[in-house]
Amino acid sequence: MTDDVKSKSIESEFDTDYQTVARLYHSDKILVGVDRAVARQYFAKFPFSKWGISPFLSYNLAFLFLLSTWISSFFVFSWWAIGFILVYTFIYMIYLGQSSLGGANLSLITLCCVCVFVVVIYNKFSLMINFLIISCVMSFWFIRCSYVI
Repeated sequence: MTDDVKSKSIESEFDTDYQTVARLYHSDKILVGVDRAVARQYFAKFPFSKWGISPFLSYNLAFLFLLSTWISSFFVFSWWAIGFILVYTFIYMIYLGQSSLGGANLSLITLCCVCVFVVVIYNKFSLMINFLIISCVMSFWFIRCSYVI
């Protein structure tokens, strides 16, 4: 067989495979897609994602807010902050794991952020308590932003 005949047989074999997959896809018998972790790794190489914020930037900001929550908790709770940090970090790790799953979106955490900002604006708490509340919520929001592509 010549090279021309080999290439035509490979192309026709590819076309029939493609047509089979396309027919099954359009009849909803198979689902063609990309794994969320693979897509995140692919889009992380670009400087900006859908909302104009890099996933690595939002991940770093989430960690920065996590650290600020830990530090400000010592000013607010004194030595009781050790217990707060343990509980908060446990909840943060659970939320981090849930954010990486397929159904993650920003709607609920954004609503929480808006409610927290309204409460902070209209409350009579001290500045450090306000900072603690904002940094807690913003660390959750930024960690969710880093996983929602």
